[in-house]
Amino acid sequence: MTRKILTLVLVVVVAVSVFWAFRNDWKTDAYVSLVRKGDIRDSVTGNVRVLAEFSYELRSEAQGEVKSVSLLPFGKPIDVEANQTLVQLDTEELRRSLSQTLLDKKNYEDRRGATSPAAIQLELEEKELKDLEVLAKERSIATIDLQKQQNLILRLRAQLAQEKLEFEKEGNMLKKTLENLEARMQKTMVKSPIDGEFVSSSIAPGDMVMASRVLGRVNSHSRLIEVSLNEEDFDGMKEGLSAGVTLFSFGNEVFGAKVDRLASMVDPKTGRRKLYLRLDSELKLPAGGAGRAEIIKSVRKQTLIIPRKALIGNAVFVESSGVIKLREVRTGAKNLTEAEILDGLEEKERVVTRTPHLFREGQSVRSSHVDPR
Repeated sequence: MTRKILTLVLVVVVAVSVFWAFRNDWKTDAYVSLVRKGDIRDSVTGNVRVLAEFSYELRSEAQGEVKSVSLLPFGKPIDVEANQTLVQLDTEELRRSLSQTLLDKKNYEDRRGATSPAAIQLELEEKELKDLEVLAKERSIATIDLQKQQNLILRLRAQLAQEKLEFEKEGNMLKKTLENLEARMQKTMVKSPIDGEFVSSSIAPGDMVMASRVLGRVNSHSRLIEVSLNEEDFDGMKEGLSAGVTLFSFGNEVFGAKVDRLASMVDPKTGRRKLYLRLDSELKLPAGGAGRAEIIKSVRKQTLIIPRKALIGNAVFVESSGVIKLREVRTGAKNLTEAEILDGLEEKERVVTRTPHLFREGQSVRSSHVDPR
């Protein structure tokens, strides 16, 4: 029994000795960075989407059969010019109507240039009236004969006026018919509204289309970069600010850009707001491309900087002599990776940067490892 007690005491002593010998090895590793002085960009980042600056749906204004189309479905986009015909509907019936109307117009013009029988008769009857008026003064004819001639002339003049009215009406109808046919002919041609790219088509020759159907799309060559940001990121945002854009299809290449315009509304569904960048170069980017953008609001020179991941709200853990303590700080400029410190830290102090939220006030830590930035 005594031997068992002595053995137990020995085990406890050894365990305590081992604990005190190796207790430093059980301390938590703390990865830290030094507070440093340098320049920092005050910027925000967001996801981007490449948009055609102008994009138009091509719609048919007429019903008919597709005679020709510049781009077949799933075809490679083609460059087009403003007013270039991209889709032509069948016009055979319209052309027949137009030819007949033009023939009617020629016949009308020929008749308008000729003297009507009523006008010829009126001229003769007016001469006869003058002769009768002379005879009436000489009392060589009865007054009733003179009145009959005067009434005849009045009827002829009324007939000529009616003919002229009907002739003008016929001319107006021909003019309207021609204008209508020419307008309908124009509607059989679907033209590009801009210089750009014919990027998609949903029709092929032989297809029947109805009026107002969407036939395809034309995009401008110019591009805008759409950036989606949280509303709070718009503080200090304005047109003309510089930005850097990276696109997934171009690897790590950074394209210079500037803020072209700011959206006036916040999306009620997402709570986010958009702005639009214009690239500094005339690079031809595919519409729909995605990536990231950093918009630089300002650059702060020679100021205190820490890694942004060290922040826990408005505080950081500062390590000194193997012990960490929580300290409140006041921040200024920020970007995706760094934060400016306006108050609360001194240069070369050590702040915990890796999972700082897992530490506690006053915790002892193993000798610190400087975390690479």
